[in-house]
Amino acid sequence: MKSKFKDLNCDRTFSNGDLTNYGVVLEKGEILSLSENLSHVYFELINELSLKYHKKYNISQDALKILLRPAIVTISHCFFERLIRINKILTTSKYKFSFAQQDLPKVFNLYEDINSAILTQRYNQSVISFLSQVWLLKNVMGDEIVELNIEQLPENFKNNLFKISKSKITIASLLVYFQKLFFWLPTFGRFPVLNFSASIKALHKYFFYILNFKEVNQKFLKEDLRLDLELRNEIFDEKYLKAKEINIFLSKYLK
Repeated sequence: MKSKFKDLNCDRTFSNGDLTNYGVVLEKGEILSLSENLSHVYFELINELSLKYHKKYNISQDALKILLRPAIVTISHCFFERLIRINKILTTSKYKFSFAQQDLPKVFNLYEDINSAILTQRYNQSVISFLSQVWLLKNVMGDEIVELNIEQLPENFKNNLFKISKSKITIASLLVYFQKLFFWLPTFGRFPVLNFSASIKALHKYFFYILNFKEVNQKFLKEDLRLDLELRNEIFDEKYLKAKEINIFLSKYLK
């Protein structure tokens, strides 16, 4: 996506969340070094945060480390990886750069939201926009980023990817039909309570299906999620940005 800019003094502009179109790539050694150094950053952040919340909420520190790790690793890697890319682009390119403003989202409600956001142009541009201020790059107006919605399919869309026969009646279709037909029977409405990988007997012998499957009628309560903005702000407190390992990391890459 190309953007139109009124300011002609800047040769290149970070505008669509993509850092791969400027002739600069991270070499294999740089990626391995980045991963190795970031592991120390993760360790320090997770330890400090888990200790803090262990004292505050009386939750096991080991359990907190498990809860914090996916979010801390994902967000930290996203920011530092793009920080290194921008730095290499600016230090090796002959062009003058600016960036198109894109605000960061306020908070993420779920860990899955983080993974989804990282795949979008808009979120990547918001990270680039935030990091560009480190080099005091000029902020210019760019076109609004419009994400592709791959979930919207035509009304008559039909997925034939796994179709192996032109005939409408196949073994697979018959199995699906009989499954729907007999699903009301108790045996066919059950879930496995044993791990198949631990089984030492054939599944069709010794009444395995009947004995080791049971019905699951548990009704899960669904409660509205409430955002704790104060708690989210504590996680990204300024003092953690001054952590020892982060300073060591930045001193290696931002020279």
